[in-house]
Amino acid sequence: MSVTATLADGRPTRRPRRLGWLWALLTCVVIGAAGAALYILQPETARGLWAGSTVVAGQAWTATRAGAGVAARWTGRQMDRVEARFSPAPMGPDVLLDGVYEPADDAARALGGVSFKGAEITFVEAPLKTRPGAIVLGGDRMSLRQTWSEATGAGAVEQVEVRQVTSGAAPALCEGQPIGWIALQPRGRDLMVAAFGVGERPAAAMASADLCGVWRYHKP
Repeated sequence: MSVTATLADGRPTRRPRRLGWLWALLTCVVIGAAGAALYILQPETARGLWAGSTVVAGQAWTATRAGAGVAARWTGRQMDRVEARFSPAPMGPDVLLDGVYEPADDAARALGGVSFKGAEITFVEAPLKTRPGAIVLGGDRMSLRQTWSEATGAGAVEQVEVRQVTSGAAPALCEGQPIGWIALQPRGRDLMVAAFGVGERPAAAMASADLCGVWRYHKP
């Protein structure tokens, strides 16, 4: 790139282009020639210098890789923490509900125990056949008026399994009315059970959900 200067009479003139790249090329040639001369005149010294330089380069590469590994592990831990904070919590060890759960609050004790076998849920010898309906979060709306958390006590990021009842009856759950939906929220060995009447699945678009009751159980 040329640089423009100004003479005393105002006429512009140009300075010669800088030859920095020629100096760099010349420096490389001189260093290469010096290395070749050293190898010819003092081969042992040249080999020693080369070996030393390769050792230093190897150590630098090892240190770089180690630093990159530490950075990657640190970054991975940070991402795990972020995901753990913002991802929905797992449903717990009893995702596949099975066996008998004992009452854990007064409402459940008045109703009795509940047992699970595959898609079948039994309340006091009243089996209900169910099929998958949806997985929602506690912070999702159960209706226009309530979230699942507000209605059932589930955490805002905890998962709630909603099953549709396909056959069977459990008159004690909804004061003798048919049951349409069962909501289940395992938390370790604890379990929340909620029952809804027949109709559309509880969701945000509903004016109100036909919630019959909420019961809490514990697996012995």
